Amino acid sequence: MELSKEIFPQPEWPDEPYDIASSMCHWFARVSRKLFVRWIESLPPNPVYVEFGTFTGAGTTLTALQTRSDLQAICLDHWRINHRVALKFPPYDSHDPVTGELCGFLRGDGTVLQHCQNNLRGYRDRVKLVQLSTTHATVDHLANAGVEADCVLLDDDHTETAFVERLYRCRYRWPEALIICDDCNDSWPGVQRGVEVAFEKGFYTRDEFHTDGNMVAFKRKKKK
Repeated sequence: MELSKEIFPQPEWPDEPYDIASSMCHWFARVSRKLFVRWIESLPPNPVYVEFGTFTGAGTTLTALQTRSDLQAICLDHWRINHRVALKFPPYDSHDPVTGELCGFLRGDGTVLQHCQNNLRGYRDRVKLVQLSTTHATVDHLANAGVEADCVLLDDDHTETAFVERLYRCRYRWPEALIICDDCNDSWPGVQRGVEVAFEKGFYTRDEFHTDGNMVAFKRKKKK
C-alpha cells in the first residue's frame, strides 16, 4: 500500500540500527495483552492495522505484528515526546530485562523515533511509519487515500473531545473495522467519558463493546 509522502510524511529507515541502548519499554498493561492478541487473531486475512500513537512501538505495535504474519501496519505519531516527559508516566516495563538498567530511551539515549525504528526494524517490510500530529481529519485523509482499515488503535490524544471525534470518524469511514482504545481508566478520564459519549450519541451500542477494564474495543454487529 502506497501513501503520498507529501500528505503522510514517512521517515526513512536507517541502513543500520541506531547505536543506542535497547528500549523495549512500553506502556501496554500486561492484563490487556491476552485480550489484544485475541482481537488481532480475529481479524480477516491480510488485515490492515492503523495505529494512532505508536510511540516506541514496543507494545501494541510489536504485539500485533508478531501475532499475525499477514498484518500490514500504518503507524502514526509525532514522535516528539522526550524522556523527561515520558518519565512522568512510568511504563510497565521500564528496565532492560538483561542488565536491569533503566531502558535507554528513559535515560535520554536516543530519540523516541530512533527507538521505534530499532524496535520495529525486523518488520519494516510490513510497517509504514507516518510522522505527523494526528487529528480526526487524519482518519479522512487515510480513507481518502484508499486505506481500508480492518482494525484501528486509538492511543494518541486522550482528551474527551479529541477521542470522541476520532472514534466517530473511524466509525463513519471504516464502519466494519474493529476499533480498539487504550487507557480507559481513572488516570485518563477523557477516554472514560468519551466511551460513554459514544453510547449516548449512538456510535455503538453496549453489546458492540468489549473491555478488560483498561483497553476497550468497539465492533459493529452485522445486520441480519
